[in-house]
Amino acid sequence: MWKRVQKSSEYIARISGIISAIIIVVMMLLTVADVTLRKFSSGLPGNVELVSLMLVVAAFFTISHCWGNDGHINVDLLFGHFSPRLQLAFSALGVLTGLIFFGAVVWGGIEFTIKAYKNSEVSTNLLIPLYIVKFLLLIGVFVFFIQLLISFIDFLYRTLKGPEQP
Repeated sequence: MWKRVQKSSEYIARISGIISAIIIVVMMLLTVADVTLRKFSSGLPGNVELVSLMLVVAAFFTISHCWGNDGHINVDLLFGHFSPRLQLAFSALGVLTGLIFFGAVVWGGIEFTIKAYKNSEVSTNLLIPLYIVKFLLLIGVFVFFIQLLISFIDFLYRTLKGPEQP
């Protein structure tokens, strides 16, 4: 059962990466079109605003993809000298810190999104409803939070059980 949970987490991370990649490609196409059209006329109205909103969404979806592929930065100046069990314990502690932080972001993000919806917040030029963007951010952070939770349980279990010997 646990392997299925981990595989589901990896699948969700892959989907997050695909969504982020699609958003980035669309951003690039919009930017190229805007720059090209500026040579002939005034460019795409509201392009900077749209690309900025898309960038924020892409960034938050990329976080879970990066975590799922173990693509984050590791600084192991001292870490590599610890025993495998102590490394797992410190990894669990680091993930727990991330869980607390991103749990607070999810919690605050829910209120943030609801407030944007109730106040009918829109972007400046294109009048895009901002609750949509904030909701997408919330999804990206929540997916990352779930991945951290799965990682924390895994690190904790392996710490208590003891690391596997090669």
